[in-house]
Amino acid sequence: DYYKQQIIITDKYVINENLNIELIREGNTSKIHLNTTEDLGCASYVPSSRSTVRVRLENNQVIILYHSGSLDCNDFSLKAVLSQSKINQLKESPIESLTFKGTKGSY
Repeated sequence: DYYKQQIIITDKYVINENLNIELIREGNTSKIHLNTTEDLGCASYVPSSRSTVRVRLENNQVIILYHSGSLDCNDFSLKAVLSQSKINQLKESPIESLTFKGTKGSY
């Protein structure tokens, strides 16, 4: 109500026991939350150690999602903004793999 923007959040898409994804629309902004139970340290927004999820599509394109939320050291939850161009790329081809990078490691 404060910003007078409608917020829409999907139910969690459970990919497997270690990974779930939520899609969020805040006004005109699209966001994605990728949550894993793997111990990767913190999800960091700090440029020198910024957390990412590298999305490899079956058509060999790679999309890198950068953590845009606050520092999160609980369960690893990467929060990224999805531009329209990234949404279009994701619609073009199925996902082949995801690579998570936190402050302590990758998965």
